[in-house]
Amino acid sequence: MKETGDLLSRLNNTKDDKALDNYIGEINGKYKLRFYEYLSVLMRERNLTSTDLISASKIDRSYWYQIEKGDKTPGREKVIMIALGLKASLEETQKMLGLAGQNQLYSKDVRDSLIIYAINKNMTIMDANAMLNKYGVAELK
Repeated sequence: MKETGDLLSRLNNTKDDKALDNYIGEINGKYKLRFYEYLSVLMRERNLTSTDLISASKIDRSYWYQIEKGDKTPGREKVIMIALGLKASLEETQKMLGLAGQNQLYSKDVRDSLIIYAINKNMTIMDANAMLNKYGVAELK
């Protein structure tokens, strides 16, 4: 869900009736952003190719292409792995989890806290898994 400040800024920059229709439709849930669309935006912002992200996130290639085309929405583990591969911020990760219909990371959960730490430190999947292993919790798979 968009933050109020973001929405207000967008509304203030709305130039015509079509843009207003799109804006109203979006806030009414008519134009819900899909996971793969948001992922595409993040990849473009970071100039990452599918090959780059497959390698960094350790996602199976065929599964990746199903996600990228919008044929499959990844589960929580895969979203987190993608976020680490993207070097996504915590806010971006939480948004990706929400768009995928998954529970967001929860700081009172030990494993989630370690994952939050890994995201904030821009760790690789291998480094994050080493840390998770060190604390005796399940690695990302």
